[in-house]
Amino acid sequence: ASEWKVFLQDDDIQPDYLNEQNWSGRGQHAEYEPNEEDQIPLQHEREISVTDKTKIDSVRCRRIRLARKTIPWIPTLAKRKLAIQEVKLLQKLNHAHIIRVVGSYTINRQLSILLYPVADEDLATYIKRTCEFGKLKHFDISSARGAITMVQFFACLANALQYIHSQNVRHRDIKPKNILVKRMLNRIESETPYQDTSLWQNYVYKVYITDFDISRAYKTPDDAETEGPTAYTRIYAAPEVIDHYDKRSFPSDVFSLGCCFAEMLEVLARYSSHPPLKTLQWLQIDPESGRRSYQGNLEAVQKWVGNL
Repeated sequence: ASEWKVFLQDDDIQPDYLNEQNWSGRGQHAEYEPNEEDQIPLQHEREISVTDKTKIDSVRCRRIRLARKTIPWIPTLAKRKLAIQEVKLLQKLNHAHIIRVVGSYTINRQLSILLYPVADEDLATYIKRTCEFGKLKHFDISSARGAITMVQFFACLANALQYIHSQNVRHRDIKPKNILVKRMLNRIESETPYQDTSLWQNYVYKVYITDFDISRAYKTPDDAETEGPTAYTRIYAAPEVIDHYDKRSFPSDVFSLGCCFAEMLEVLARYSSHPPLKTLQWLQIDPESGRRSYQGNLEAVQKWVGNL
């Protein structure tokens, strides 16, 4: 066995052959030589996103569509071991509203992680699109469907985060861009006068929490209480996260999810008979620093939510 395979086994990342998802024919976590790229059983479909650190594209493995997250250059085995920790953490989690890891492979000093499902958009894009529907002068079923569906997201996301914490895992970067929205076709019977046929096609949506690359798993809830500098997204970060010297734990994730919920509530409020006069984007601005964050203007945000 290679040094990489030995590490995966020693760190409990490589499942035994009875339980692994052998997508590659070489095991759940495969290794390929530089000249074996044509042997990887994946078909590229489209590019999803590219950053300085990662590239995500949609691929097909036989008939299953997967998201492939590629870290393009990992020069040392030690750095590859750090990068694979997201896989180890995701293999620990099993929930209907959390992204699933199917496997991984290495080639040419690259690490690619295969995830399921491939989403159509993230929650930030979904919110923006549904808000645009809310500006329509004439209310109709198709334009309101996004807002109606969003009502279901609250319980799904709260339940998923509760499960994550029950596994002694802190996500540490909950935000709309790290929540995926998957659109699925649903055929239902309808007696609505807007349709000419008894069967009509309707989309249903499902949400998934994703992006666990800065998440951490702990042995006990007490171990999850930490302090010191950490990576975060300022707009959605809890006060104790921005203040490096304060202790933070699971409630910091809850605060960030609450910020997401506030933005979802704003969408629903646009469909009410008395929509709010001020937008959350205006309330995010810290009056002292001028920077955008919920924690910097909590009193105004709480008042806004209370008036809905």
